[in-house]
Amino acid sequence: MMREKGIIKDIENGIATIETVPSDECRGCKTCGSSSPKTLRMGLDAGEGLMPGDQVEIEVPSSSMMKVYLLLYAVPLTVFLGTALLIYMICFDPLLSFAGSLAATVSAYFLVAFYLRDRKEYMPRICAKR
Repeated sequence: MMREKGIIKDIENGIATIETVPSDECRGCKTCGSSSPKTLRMGLDAGEGLMPGDQVEIEVPSSSMMKVYLLLYAVPLTVFLGTALLIYMICFDPLLSFAGSLAATVSAYFLVAFYLRDRKEYMPRICAKR
């Protein structure tokens, strides 16, 4: 489970703006560019009772992160390579093969974004108020 500390900067219409303070683990990993503070916006439940200035912990389950990494990296790469090979085997035209696989990859990213958009299990959540 990955946890980050943050400070609520603003709450507007049930959406909090949180500035995260990267942990030492995040600074060392650099997979998502978390070596410096960043701001994220996330929805809050009405009963959480949080106010601007509160320090919170945000968590993302490790299994969810792995699934997101696979969806964001492995699926589009597989689509790109598979489409490129398939089109090249049919047409023997490298330019057409590249253009088709690029279009398929962009489509794959849109499908992944649509899939992840409202899935709460992949979203970070506030787990503790400090």
